Amino acid sequence: MRVVIRRGRGFFTFFRTLGLALLSLFAIGAVVGVSVFTVYYVRYSRLIDERLRGPVFPNTSQVYAAPEVLRLGQSADPDRIASYLRRAGYTGDKDNPRGWFQRIRGGIRIVPGPESYFASETADLYISDGVHRGGSGPVCAQRVLPGTAPGDEPL
Repeated sequence: MRVVIRRGRGFFTFFRTLGLALLSLFAIGAVVGVSVFTVYYVRYSRLIDERLRGPVFPNTSQVYAAPEVLRLGQSADPDRIASYLRRAGYTGDKDNPRGWFQRIRGGIRIVPGPESYFASETADLYISDGVHRGGSGPVCAQRVLPGTAPGDEPL
């Protein structure tokens, strides 16, 4: 005697096939979604790591600060001006892209670099007896010292 097993072709078979199809589509979609997420996660994590290796806040002090004004006859000290310039990113090194300064006879010379937010021409400040006596360069008529953080003490 031969046993015949009938396959059901009814209502439940249709839903089992549909369920398998939907489950397969969901699995494929999940694999694609996880793959896309992983690619972007790796890409942006490398970008963030690269940026965090450098200076995190390189220009924040220039964004919100106004330059310090030094007027004729105002008391000034070349050492304090040099300290102020160092806080603003200037150095004594002529290769500094922000700018550099040097002590000269009777004052201080300020040379903004290509990355400076201020005029690119040299300014010489002349100080005698602790008082600003004048200067040379077009910057001296308006502002001469690049800004640092708000609240810094005046020169």
